[in-house]
Amino acid sequence: MTECTAEFTIEPFEEGQPGSHVTKAIEAVEAMGLAVVVGPFGTTIEGSSDQIVEAIDVVLSVSLSEGATRVSVTVTNCSAMSDAPPEHPFFKALQPVLDAIGANPIAPTLISRSDVPIEWDGELIGGIRLQSLKGAVRRMVDQITDEFGDELGQLGREEKQQVVRMLDDRGAFLMRGAVEEVADLMDVSRITVYNYLNATSRSAPTRG
Repeated sequence: MTECTAEFTIEPFEEGQPGSHVTKAIEAVEAMGLAVVVGPFGTTIEGSSDQIVEAIDVVLSVSLSEGATRVSVTVTNCSAMSDAPPEHPFFKALQPVLDAIGANPIAPTLISRSDVPIEWDGELIGGIRLQSLKGAVRRMVDQITDEFGDELGQLGREEKQQVVRMLDDRGAFLMRGAVEEVADLMDVSRITVYNYLNATSRSAPTRG
């Protein structure tokens, strides 16, 4: 099967939450059933050549109708290729780290600008693709839930405080909307989560 990778950037850039000219274009592509990876330098999609052509048309139509001033599209790797992850021993050894940070090894033919290429003895053996920040808090919560063996809403007060401390240590609350999302998953109020965070900061050892 002929597969393609396309990367697009939509301007104007807005600090913080992307504007509707970006979010609605991404949502429209996701509605087509294509995987979307939002990276720091662009948004990447993969699919058959026909799917990519259709997706680009959708991105242009939706983003421009929402006020985009510029849309840049780059199509690469349009060839018959395998999307099987690399089997090099390096990636097998690194897999626990990739699982912890929410990343995946990818074949050399699928690497885009937002991925991290990996070379071994001068040969490109694959790449590392970080997952989008979208859903990052939920992924952290899922990891911690596995550690506790129960849903957050079923945990006791002390366990919930421990979960908040673990999420804080992992940087979850640096992300926009994290407090509200964690509160919903814990079935508590936002004030309760803030109280847990305050308790965590008070109990932290001082340095000096």
